[in-house]
Formats: sequence, structure tokens, C-alpha cells
Amino acid sequence: MMEKRIGTIIILLHDTAQAGVVNQILSEFCNSIIGRQGLPSRVHNKSIISVILEATTDEFGALSGKLGRIKDISVKSAVFPSSVAEFKIV
Repeated sequence: MMEKRIGTIIILLHDTAQAGVVNQILSEFCNSIIGRQGLPSRVHNKSIISVILEATTDEFGALSGKLGRIKDISVKSAVFPSSVAEFKIV
């Protein structure tokens, strides 16, 4: 079994019309998501969603890959090198 790590995926929606597709994909990974925050900019029709995950590197890659294939979406991810066992989330 691969070790789980803590990390984040930042999603920039260049067009908020894609929000439904993004939410559908995020729901597929709901068991790995620790928290999520969405910041809309109605003036510019853009939104930023930050997602904190506890997942394997394969799961991070799968989620980033699915999101990255959506038109008008940019995705960046960062994963801490230590395993989840070393973190004490309270």
C-alpha cells in the first residue's frame, strides 16, 4: 500500500461555467479531501478553488490529470514529502 501524503491542489477556473464539471470530479475524490475553499471573482468571471488532500501520489496525479484536461482550467499541485503518519492534524 502506498503511503498517503498531505498536499494541495489549486484550481483556477478561467470561466466559471466549468464549475459543475470541477465539482463532479472533486466529488469522485471526496474520501481524500480534508478541506476546500472557493474564492469567486464575479467581476472577472474567474474562480480559485484550493483543495487540501490526504492522498497517495497516484491519487494526486489522477485528480490533477482529470482537472487539467478540462477546458479553461489551470491546475497546480504541491505535496509534502513526509508521510501522513508524521503529521499531527488536530
